[in-house]
Amino acid sequence: MPERLKPLKPQTFLLVDFENVQPTAKDFALLKGKECQLLIFHGPHQKKFDSDLVVAWQPLGDRVRFIQSSKSGKNALDFHIAFCLGQLHQENVAAGRVARYIVVSKDRGFDPLFEFMRTLQCSVGRATSIAEGLAVAAGPRIKPPPGSGENDPGSASPRPASARPLVKATRPAPSVIGVTGNKEPAPATTVDKKSAKSKAAKSPRAEMEADDIAKVIDELRTHPKNRPTKRKTLERHVVNMLGNSVTTEVSQAVIAELERRGVVKFKDKSIEYKIPKGKK
Repeated sequence: MPERLKPLKPQTFLLVDFENVQPTAKDFALLKGKECQLLIFHGPHQKKFDSDLVVAWQPLGDRVRFIQSSKSGKNALDFHIAFCLGQLHQENVAAGRVARYIVVSKDRGFDPLFEFMRTLQCSVGRATSIAEGLAVAAGPRIKPPPGSGENDPGSASPRPASARPLVKATRPAPSVIGVTGNKEPAPATTVDKKSAKSKAAKSPRAEMEADDIAKVIDELRTHPKNRPTKRKTLERHVVNMLGNSVTTEVSQAVIAELERRGVVKFKDKSIEYKIPKGKK
């Protein structure tokens, strides 16, 4: 009887937008274990780094890489990150490696790209700091798409990218012919519509994603007058802020992370908020 294979630990790739977020040496010191890879994306004007950062990077060895944009300008570095992200995903799929990707940036312009990548069985998300990205990776994991093999440590290796169609082919409806062969097809239009609506209705997400924390903080910052004063109300409010598409457990996990980071503090029956300043 063949020996049962141990589940593979997913490789975590942190892609840091160094123009948008400048982590400190203490942040980089949090990176431990061979399963974590670091990619620093910086602009042409960022040619020198502080000595304490260099010292923090040295223990990482070949687990840290630097990608410099040859041109400056709006979104120039973002396009570099997007290209390398897709390239990394293709390489890992071809090699059969289990991987997930977290872009460390405050730029929410990445979010539509991530939504598309998740439809291609890619576990990807955004965090506003290295600590937040690692917390998501170590705690409630990034939700892989249904049926994804590469992001589930206990499942088989993913299919090669070439074997996955970008757009699912629509299977033609079977011909409805009676026993005598001359009956008209039964009218199935109404049934098909109901079936389509039923399939389109998604069940609430039961796992926290990398950018949930950033979304909730942005909403709390933008709407200070709508901040709840009780924990239960905050739980419902977080669900609402995340598009009413998550479970109460996800809301509780988000609140626990906000409390750990000092963004919210529960005192008796009230809540004290310390929302970090947003990027100008």
